[in-house]
Amino acid sequence: MPSKLPVIRANTTDNNIIKMKTIAKHNKRSLAKELEYIIEKHIAEFEAEHGEITIDWMSPKEIVQDINDRIEGNPPYEK
Repeated sequence: MPSKLPVIRANTTDNNIIKMKTIAKHNKRSLAKELEYIIEKHIAEFEAEHGEITIDWMSPKEIVQDINDRIEGNPPYEK
């Protein structure tokens, strides 16, 4: 059954894809589950070093403003 989770798309080389599929198979995971595991591990390592990342839910307008601010090099958007 297809997942209803948000999708992250990344561009990479064929070699990286083949290697990631090999690692996923070794760990008895699908490629998607292996990548999810890697993302969660990276977030946990980052938070262990820098503190917990708080998620402030934003409206669509605030999200657009935050993206624009980041592109322009302004500090992260805050209310």
